Amino acid sequence: MAESDDMEQLLTSFKKFAVHGDTKATGKELNGKNWAKLCKDCKIVDGKTITSTDVDIVFSKVKQKTSRVITYEEFRRALEELAPKRFKGQSKDEALRSIFKLVEGREPSNVGVTTHLGSSEGDSKADRLCPPLQAATWFLVSFFSSHATPRPSPIFTHANIHLHR
Repeated sequence: MAESDDMEQLLTSFKKFAVHGDTKATGKELNGKNWAKLCKDCKIVDGKTITSTDVDIVFSKVKQKTSRVITYEEFRRALEELAPKRFKGQSKDEALRSIFKLVEGREPSNVGVTTHLGSSEGDSKADRLCPPLQAATWFLVSFFSSHATPRPSPIFTHANIHLHR
């Protein structure tokens, strides 16, 4: 019973990473970028035994030759490939359980995503922290809007030519 719950959590994590950053994704296939993100966010990549290069190689190894994505079954095979290397002192089954536990219930982190920090009245962090920048921006906007390039006008027209006798 507990093992089927764990597998359900693994599938849920796969789906969450599969749709991350792609509004058109169905959650049935995981692209290479999101596979790498999953491995990093779930701490499969430790920089010592597993590197981002290892992750890329395994992705290429398990996917179909002409494909750019992996299915859930291929995802499981990829984890099976990485498990013994990530958990060297464990048996194959223990290593697989350990790597599954790293992924189960996880979702993509949003570290590095910019969000609006100010209130709805237009008070932003930039307004509070950098008044000189705000003033410079105001100056440039007002300067260029008031000094727009004039349209060329004809100098001599029949209306402004006066013949003096």
